[in-house]
Amino acid sequence: MPSAEQRQFESQIDAGVDDAPVLAENCYHAVIGDRNRGGVLPGKFSLSRLSFRWQVSLLGTLVVVLSLAVLLAIVATLRYTKSAVLSGEKKRLAETAHAEDKKRRPS
Repeated sequence: MPSAEQRQFESQIDAGVDDAPVLAENCYHAVIGDRNRGGVLPGKFSLSRLSFRWQVSLLGTLVVVLSLAVLLAIVATLRYTKSAVLSGEKKRLAETAHAEDKKRRPS
């Protein structure tokens, strides 16, 4: 038969009152709210539970997505570089033409 102290402690646990110090190992169960030990966090996803075929498919999809992202970044960089170079070249060409025009027509 449980002692009075044990009964009081169990009634406090049932009521949600806990005077015990908070330990890291107990925090998991307090956050989840289940009193059964060894529960699994909800929404936890483990790749090891997937079949090999699904793992390969997931990895392939990730490779394709990342490759497309890199390709788009390269294209955007080349477009920017091309426009910057052409802009600078256009400006230099205009200055050269303006200088040649001044040589031909002395003021």
